[in-house]
Amino acid sequence: MNSDPRQSGNSSSASTQTHMFEVYESKRKYPRIIIDTPVFIKKSKGELISAIVHDISLDGLQIRCDRETAQKLHPSGIYIKESKRPKVDVSFSLSLDGVNETVSVNCQIYYLAVASDDEIAFGMVFSKFKTGNASLVDRFIMESIMPVDDKVRSFLEKPRTQREISKHMEMQGTEVVEILDRLRIKGDVISYGSDSGFRHLKLSSSLELIFNKLAKIEKRISRLEKSLKKA
Repeated sequence: MNSDPRQSGNSSSASTQTHMFEVYESKRKYPRIIIDTPVFIKKSKGELISAIVHDISLDGLQIRCDRETAQKLHPSGIYIKESKRPKVDVSFSLSLDGVNETVSVNCQIYYLAVASDDEIAFGMVFSKFKTGNASLVDRFIMESIMPVDDKVRSFLEKPRTQREISKHMEMQGTEVVEILDRLRIKGDVISYGSDSGFRHLKLSSSLELIFNKLAKIEKRISRLEKSLKKA
């Protein structure tokens, strides 16, 4: 079996590598922001390679490229062991307040896997930033996350399951869990239910539901009291 994920000749190998890509994605700790911006990668021997930063998070980024570029970036094409992760210098731009800020950081290549038929994905972990550049990434992530939180919050005017949120927001389950955790910590959202299924609701909406139910109960009690008096 062909173990090189950059080669497309073996459908079984490609399927396995695509599965590995999904496994790696599910293990990522932090929310990631899709940016699809050009990146320059400099290998230890000085070779400069152009690719695309598909997404970025607080601890790293994902590079995507074609198979030819992947061959240049990781010639052996074999599984990357933790003890032998290649180091590369990465440079790309982030837009902050309408200004393109250049970020330069040394990274370790964490994995490579098939993202699609024509794309290879390289997961990279941040190792050492150029002075002041780490704060640029932190700021970009936080500013990008907030609108997403707002969208989820507005969707929770009615009780929703995690699956419903994932489908509406077009996000993976792990990303939705991270957002819900943040919203619960802020006191913006409550979650209730049992092992058979949890639902999530904006706090202000839940209070409105409670008051509406109390009003209905009060009306029922009032009607019952009237009927008892007539009896």
